[in-house]
Order: sequence, then C-alpha cells, then structure tokens
Amino acid sequence: MKKVFFLGDSIRLHYQELVQEQLKDRAQFFWSPDNGRFTSYTMRYLDQWAALCPDADIVHWNNGHWDADHMYGDEDSLVSFDEYKRNLSHLEGYIRKLFPKARIIFALTTPVDDGHPRVFNSEIERNNEAARAILEPRGVIINDLYSVIKSNMQYIGPDKTHMLDEGYQALAKQVSRTIEALL
Repeated sequence: MKKVFFLGDSIRLHYQELVQEQLKDRAQFFWSPDNGRFTSYTMRYLDQWAALCPDADIVHWNNGHWDADHMYGDEDSLVSFDEYKRNLSHLEGYIRKLFPKARIIFALTTPVDDGHPRVFNSEIERNNEAARAILEPRGVIINDLYSVIKSNMQYIGPDKTHMLDEGYQALAKQVSRTIEALL
C-alpha cells in the first residue's frame, strides 16, 4: 500500500482526514501535526516533519494564504512575490531530497472571499501562476484547488478564508482524485 504525506496550511488540516477516509483501502496517510503556515515556516520544519514518513510515495503540499497575507494592514504581504517564488523552488528541492522516491503534488491556494481585509485574490492568482511556472517543468503535479472553490465561492466560511463543510468535502474529493491517479 502506498504512503501519502500531507504538508501545508490550515486548509490542508481540514481536508486530510476526509481524504484518508475516502482512500483508506488504497493508501496509508501521514501528515505534519503542525499548520505549515507560510513557505518559510514550512522550510524551517520540513526535515522534522519528513521524519514522520521518510519513505512516502506521494507528497501533497500547499502553501499560500499566509504568504499573501497583509498582516496588521501592512502594504506588503508577509512574504514578497520574489521570496515566494524562491521559497517554492527551495521547498521543491528539499522535498525531493527528504522524500527521494515520492511523486510531488502541489495544491494551488484556494481563493478567499472578495471582502477579505488582508488577503487578495489577485495576489493568490499571481502566486498560483508562479507556482505552475516553477513547479510543473520540474515534474510536480499541480492540483487546482483554486478552481474548485472559485466556481463555488459559497463554500467559503464567515472568516473569509476557510471553507464550510461542503467546501472541505469538495476539496477532499479533488485531492482524492489527484492522489488516486498515482496509486
């Protein structure tokens, strides 16, 4: 049975167990116990989390909301666009080193409600385009979670970032399909 390892932010924390349930007879699932937050945070702890399942066959990973967050009303996002691109490149390389036999899937960042005060879909879209441009040529599979929610914005909950149950079900279904294609 193949082993799947999840890395990522709080969006991932909400769908990982749903995916595990959907594919329980097809794969074993492992994940970092921590919210991966932004790309720099994921880089900092990646080696510790990788030790939980170093022989993973598939790594499903995301980062994005925190990177694009304009905390405390700052003009600049927490992680600049150039730093985000550089971090994605480094993370992809580190994941390959730490999980040498794994296929890598990167999940595009989901949209936020248009009224979100600190995160903007225009920046998420720009970051997602950059992720595709950087990661696809390296053989990383792109899982378009952005489109799943963009076509169903009613799935976004009152905090304008996280999903309602129906949204997490839709994301889990998409993640399961993407992983299942590699099993």
